[in-house]
Amino acid sequence: MQMVVQGVSTRRVKDITTELCGREFSKWAAPRLAKELDEQVQAWAERPLDEEYPFLLLDAMQLKVRRQKAVRSTTAMLAVGVNEDGQREILGPQDGLWRD
Repeated sequence: MQMVVQGVSTRRVKDITTELCGREFSKWAAPRLAKELDEQVQAWAERPLDEEYPFLLLDAMQLKVRRQKAVRSTTAMLAVGVNEDGQREILGPQDGLWRD
């Protein structure tokens, strides 16, 4: 999935998975898996946040992503909440946290 996210071609993904897994996957496997992953990420991003988080941590990093047929630099921000029991939960990225 990481290769798909990074914009590696379907043919290259197929070659690599064949080499690593010892079996051949159809050229449609990577896009289908990416679609399923997109659906899971969307459901996670839209989940309700019912707890209170007395502590909020924000972090950011620079990434190279493939957009509009070119590799571009972008900033990814991540929000982590710490609940009253001291447990950490990733709260985002959410809309507005990914930007060019």
